[in-house]
Amino acid sequence: MRPTPARFLSRLSRHLAVGLAFFLSSIGHGRVSAAPNELGHPVVRDFPPGKAGIGHLCPTVTQDAAGFIYIAASTQVRFYDGDTWQFIKLPTESAGVRKFAVTADGTIYMGGASVLGYLRAGGESKEYVSLADRLPPTESGFDDIFDVLAVGNTVYFADEEKILIWRDRRFVVVPYPTPPHSRGARLHRVGDTVYVTALDRPLCRLAHDQLEVVADDPVLRQNQIVSVEPGPAGTLALLTAERGFFQLDTGRVTPLPAEANRWLAGKGILRAQRLADGSLVVAFTSVSGDGGMRFGADGRYLGPIDNSTGLYVKTLRDFFCDREGGLWMGSETGVFRLEWPSAVTVFDAINGLGSGGVADVARQEGVLYAATSEGVFRLAASDAAGRCARFERVSGHPAYSLVSHPGGLLALGYTDLFVQSSAGFTAVAKLPPGGGILRRSKRDPDRVWLGTAHGIQSVRHTPQGWRDEGLIAGFDENTRGLAEASDGSLWVATLDRGLFRFDFGDGKNTGPGVPRVERFAGGRGLPERFKQVNTAEWAGEPTIVLNHTPRPFRFDAALRRFVPLAGTESLPAEISEDGWLPGDTDTGGAEALWLAGSTSIFRVPRKGPPQRLPRLVTATSGAVSRMREENAGAGTVLWICGANGLVRVEVARAFPALVPFATLLTTTGVSEGDHLAPGHGALNFNYVALRHQIADSVAYQTRLVGYDRDWSPWSPKRERIFTTLPAGGYRFEVRARDADGQLSAPAALAFAVLAPWWLTAGALLGYVVAGTGLVVGVVRLRTRALRRRATRLEGVIAERTSELAQKNLDLIRLNRLEVDEKTAARLAEEKARLEVLRYQLNPHFLYNTLASISASLPAGRSTARTMVERLADFCRLTLHRSNEGDWTTLGEEMQLLRAYLEIEQSRWGDLLDIEIACDSVLNSERLPYFLLLPLVENALKHGRATSPDRVGLRLVARREAGGATTSRSAAPRPPAQPGTEIRSAENDTLILEVSNTGKWIEPAAKNTVSSLGIGLDNLRERLARHYPGSHQLTIWHGGGWVTVTLRLTAHGQATGSVPGASPGWR
Repeated sequence: MRPTPARFLSRLSRHLAVGLAFFLSSIGHGRVSAAPNELGHPVVRDFPPGKAGIGHLCPTVTQDAAGFIYIAASTQVRFYDGDTWQFIKLPTESAGVRKFAVTADGTIYMGGASVLGYLRAGGESKEYVSLADRLPPTESGFDDIFDVLAVGNTVYFADEEKILIWRDRRFVVVPYPTPPHSRGARLHRVGDTVYVTALDRPLCRLAHDQLEVVADDPVLRQNQIVSVEPGPAGTLALLTAERGFFQLDTGRVTPLPAEANRWLAGKGILRAQRLADGSLVVAFTSVSGDGGMRFGADGRYLGPIDNSTGLYVKTLRDFFCDREGGLWMGSETGVFRLEWPSAVTVFDAINGLGSGGVADVARQEGVLYAATSEGVFRLAASDAAGRCARFERVSGHPAYSLVSHPGGLLALGYTDLFVQSSAGFTAVAKLPPGGGILRRSKRDPDRVWLGTAHGIQSVRHTPQGWRDEGLIAGFDENTRGLAEASDGSLWVATLDRGLFRFDFGDGKNTGPGVPRVERFAGGRGLPERFKQVNTAEWAGEPTIVLNHTPRPFRFDAALRRFVPLAGTESLPAEISEDGWLPGDTDTGGAEALWLAGSTSIFRVPRKGPPQRLPRLVTATSGAVSRMREENAGAGTVLWICGANGLVRVEVARAFPALVPFATLLTTTGVSEGDHLAPGHGALNFNYVALRHQIADSVAYQTRLVGYDRDWSPWSPKRERIFTTLPAGGYRFEVRARDADGQLSAPAALAFAVLAPWWLTAGALLGYVVAGTGLVVGVVRLRTRALRRRATRLEGVIAERTSELAQKNLDLIRLNRLEVDEKTAARLAEEKARLEVLRYQLNPHFLYNTLASISASLPAGRSTARTMVERLADFCRLTLHRSNEGDWTTLGEEMQLLRAYLEIEQSRWGDLLDIEIACDSVLNSERLPYFLLLPLVENALKHGRATSPDRVGLRLVARREAGGATTSRSAAPRPPAQPGTEIRSAENDTLILEVSNTGKWIEPAAKNTVSSLGIGLDNLRERLARHYPGSHQLTIWHGGGWVTVTLRLTAHGQATGSVPGASPGWR
């Protein structure tokens, strides 16, 4: 939370009291000379008019609650949003703003030429609101406001004639005339008390909107009072524009014997600002040469504020301290921000170090030296005359490493090792080209190790001077780091070959000799297959860092393996490609190890978690090449050698408390709690979180709850746009992260997008009702249709049931008929069998009898004997048949018929003509027994009855082809319905014709031939049994002949219908 002005002033009063106490303390002990100092210049951010787009003259600076910086720039007011300086429109008649003041509620008031008003903030947009129309009618003609002061929510405006008090939205006028052209009254705040000073006027204070005289002294009337501060024991410290500090005690004004007065003598002070740590900065008038000075809280002079500080101009006009501790300075040519007061200062080209990167530093006989690509530089500390600390070149040879030694400062060049002497730097040894690193041996302080691009070399200091001991034989690796252990072994880190340990044995060596070398490229606690490695000494032992693991290692001699360094568990993986760069210490008793990564520097103490230096340090130094820690008298100092120069860090003050910051969210097209219509326009979310230490150092994460699944990646983008969102509730959230990894409090905005009318609750309810009605209607219609169908189906079912019942009755009747027919067929079959048995019995008896008769007749060809023999043969054929049941062959049937016909021929003589036409190939055709005999008997019987004289009998058997193939029947197929018409286009048909002469007897005519009808009935039954559906019996008459044709299909398939025999046949 931002402290209120009252609390801030209370704290500031305590600091001022302490500062004045230091002033008085220095007075009591006499004048104290400033000790030599090695402070560099502060870190500076500049905003020149051309680059920043601001006006030249910047007389006042302030900051609002959101962190925006405001400046008065010529006739404009601008504010810095972290990226650009935005313009705020002022009245056209304005000649510019002279002073800002911020009230307790965060409102910025301003006064100047034709300016009297405040800024109304609307997110990132700012609007000037004039209060001129709120002045009393008698004061409406104000022209110029010279000073503005806020106490709480009360604002004081001063011009040359009066003081305007703005409280509770109205003005109170307090007359306070000042001499012409004196630039009016000056307002000073001490706690909640407002003091008023002006030339030729006493010191007054405002109480109950009335002026009370506090002191009236010639010093007050003759001098412009720049500041009024609280002093010890209720006194006031007054800083005059031209005579320095005075003290007001019980109405008496006396000079304040502060050391600062010596430095301020002869200077015209324009502005002064007491900083949060009690230090003081002052700006001088142009008559005094411009610029300014810095003083410590103890009154000690800390240096000028001019070009040596990093400013390109020195015409200062205002100071302002932001919440991050930075000092803003308005000038006549733009605005600056100094990181002051700060633990971090810089040496670069501004203070004499040159423009090249710094490779190493070393202190020789109390003087700090720096090795750079432009040579070796020596630091000349600031002195009592006010000269700032700055570097001076002492050698023009590029240097890569330095080491301090009683025999002289050693500097490692590209191909030579140099030593400093009274005559300058002279070469004492040659080395392989490429530079390297120097390390003084602790075991043998006279020896210095040289790590080169082609191995390890050493030099030794002797009474006669430096002696080159040469390269160690058998080792030519590119050396990156050297560290000596307490046992005298030398640890060597190479560029890409791992880590080596050189053991030279016990005792001091007169020469390096040939050491025992161990190589470590993985294992023994180290990760496998690492390449780059570095090493440095800490706590008297080597510390090992690798290029792809965040934790450093140390070698445990007892375990003979590497173990992670204690206290480094929480180090982040922010290392560079080359791994951590370890720092060096000036003594073995250093309390911490320094590790530099790509963007961060960590301090690893012996106890406690690691500490990270502010990102400002590496942003200022650039890529780090070397770090050295010194235990100075005033505390520990860390020197950081970087690509941009040399950075000095006072470790005790290097880890300030984090300053909270917030993200400001502004929107276009939506506000908190809005319910947006469907098809809304673009929603523009703009957000900013201000950090002023480093440019472009803030990254942002956003998410739209209800739309995004997670936070977005970190990005410097400060805007997000949504075009069309679906209906629903949303919450836009944004948070910021500064360069040091600190997160801001998130900003959020909740809103909702309404559904289109067809998706609203009423519409959905209507859809439900309409759908329900539709479903009910459809169900009713469907139910009605189903009922009608059910009624119709019931009728159909009843009709079908009736039909089925009738069909059932018909089936029963037909079944009965079939049963009757089958019964009749079985009866006929049994009758036939009985007839056959009768035929068998009769011929058997007859056969024996006829054989006896034939034997008794006289031999010769008499008719009687022939008939008896033929009759005996007939009987024999009927008795001795094949064992195939009811079946025989056509040949056997023809043989039987011939025997029968020969008997009849003997009887009839010439009155009977017999013709038999049967192809011998048909003799094997199977037929039922006695199939043709009934037909032949009927033909003879009816022929004799209807022929006029002779009787002709013709018997024909032939095959008629009915398809493309001819096959012989093996056995008849199962019976089928008789009388069914069956077509065959595939099988042959056996045709048997029995013809006799005579006439056709119509069925209706009276029988002229006696017959029992057993033969034809038997024939029909047998045909139906053996040839079901596959026989045809037809009768044809004409030309004096009557022909009975019997067609038998070989495979049981008929070619026509079987109407039964002609009624004339019985």
